[in-house]
Amino acid sequence: MPYPVVCGIYSLNFEGTGHLYIGQSINIYKRFSEHLYHLKNGTHQEKLTKAYSAYGMPDLRILIECKPEDLDQLEKEAINIFDSVNFGFNCTEHVGKPLALKGEENYWSLYTNDTYEKIFLALVRFDRPTSDICKEFNVSLSVVRSIASGHNHKWLAEKYPDEYMLLLSNKGKWNNKYAFTKTPIKLISPSNEVVVLSCSISSFAKLHNLHPGHLGKVISGEHLSHKGWKLFKDS
Repeated sequence: MPYPVVCGIYSLNFEGTGHLYIGQSINIYKRFSEHLYHLKNGTHQEKLTKAYSAYGMPDLRILIECKPEDLDQLEKEAINIFDSVNFGFNCTEHVGKPLALKGEENYWSLYTNDTYEKIFLALVRFDRPTSDICKEFNVSLSVVRSIASGHNHKWLAEKYPDEYMLLLSNKGKWNNKYAFTKTPIKLISPSNEVVVLSCSISSFAKLHNLHPGHLGKVISGEHLSHKGWKLFKDS
């Protein structure tokens, strides 16, 4: 017998934890089945995935039934009442239309923003294959490729505009194992020393009193030099 269609606010409860995940849906029982599917397949957001691994399947509780137009406000109130971001399994206080959110605020996000950021910074160093990055951060190849190609986590461009531009200018340079084939970035200093770029462009520019945007253009080949710094090209 199919479950009735119930619109409202619900919680997912993991036995023995005392903590909740708060959600909303115009069809709570259908939404619960979607939660279970993603938990079983390891494709849920990080907090719930870890809770499922530690405590098993959650129970569903309907907290309040309401009209669709009241969902956002009531969900926000419930998240605040139960403090389910700090002491529960919600990743964000944002409500409604989660796919428009950034990074870990997105319902479908599997990892924290810190993890995505570290993957991104590892990619822009161009000093190792993506398989090594996958192992270091315990993520799938598809996650690394989605960042490297610019398809997902474009919010990183706001924090690292120059590094992001550099990464996109080199996208597609993969071998048959989907690893970057580019060698580490090397620069020639004004005193003719060869220097390996071992940190982010922003950090390197700050260290050497350079403009990160101009340095990024030297690295991408758009400019020949910046304050005497040039791109070193292996022969």
